[in-house]
Amino acid sequence: MRALLYKDLVVNRGTILTYLALTVVISLIPSPRVDVALPLAITLVLPVAYLQQEHKEKWLQLAAVLPYSPWAVVGARYVVTALAGAIAAGCTLLKQFAFHGLAELLPALSQAVLVLALFLLLQGVLLPAIYALGPDRIVEVYIIFFGLLFVGGLLFFTLIEPMFLWFSTRPGVVLALGLALFLVSLPVAVGRYARRGW
Repeated sequence: MRALLYKDLVVNRGTILTYLALTVVISLIPSPRVDVALPLAITLVLPVAYLQQEHKEKWLQLAAVLPYSPWAVVGARYVVTALAGAIAAGCTLLKQFAFHGLAELLPALSQAVLVLALFLLLQGVLLPAIYALGPDRIVEVYIIFFGLLFVGGLLFFTLIEPMFLWFSTRPGVVLALGLALFLVSLPVAVGRYARRGW
């Protein structure tokens, strides 16, 4: 898997630099209300950009004839995605420190944990969907997912605000749910990848 991670982090450095630039720009926006937009932007951009680039370069067809198991190919994507989630949470934590300093350490940590949890929850849905439908339909998955996320977000924040407030005061519970969904989605994505024969 080290070679696959090397390919992700070095060969795709253009995509990574774009992602990092996006992260920095969003992190520098002075409004504290933009914190939720950071993981959302990364979640929607990173896997789609990576898989579109790999599809264009015929990487997935090449990976099928190389001595890599489906677990290694899909697992490398999940490792890179988890690193992106950690960076998103770290940027949120730094932004909270910039706004409030060390005096608000616990709320800043809670915000970072919620960002990571949201990131993992979204990726736990998006990645298996992409692997299930195949590389030709990545943009369709992106559009459908974004639409569902937008509608679900509107309903969630308008109709179920007490539930949101309950979850926001228990970031550990949300993180456990996000991590569980992310980990459960890995074998699902591996199975769909292997079955489709990319």
